[in-house]
Amino acid sequence: MGFSIGYDLIVKDDDMSSLCGCYSELSQRFEEKLLAYSSSLDHVINAAIKSGKTAQNLLLFKNTVDTLKGEASELADVASSCVSSFVSDTDSADSYLY
Repeated sequence: MGFSIGYDLIVKDDDMSSLCGCYSELSQRFEEKLLAYSSSLDHVINAAIKSGKTAQNLLLFKNTVDTLKGEASELADVASSCVSSFVSDTDSADSYLY
């Protein structure tokens, strides 16, 4: 065998795999909230603060907020890929046990 670490290391594949669904769900909720927030900023820009430095800064801020669209989904995809790779690598490494 290999080096003994002095305790059993247990990886619960099902729990790890369920994380992928959680990442996806959280990213979807984030995207929905971001869209609603961006829409609210649009409303404020178009109806309440129409000119001046505050309006310019608010528009700049809204454009920055819009750059976040899709980022959560990308992060969820990367995290899910890492989790899947981890589970797969763990299964490969301990295949002699099964």
